[in-house]
Amino acid sequence: MAQSIDSLKQWIQQTHPNIHADETPWVVKGVKEWLWIFANTDFALFHAADTRSRAEA
Repeated sequence: MAQSIDSLKQWIQQTHPNIHADETPWVVKGVKEWLWIFANTDFALFHAADTRSRAEA
């Protein structure tokens, strides 16, 4: 994973303890994929994933 993404994850964990998360499915070339959003009043972070597992969050 890119260093900037790791830095962003650390910043969120350290400075924004209260965030909202949600996921929604959509089909890409016949395969179900998931779009996650993590947000609060200061930011919105989107994450496309192959699964809905807790590991993605």
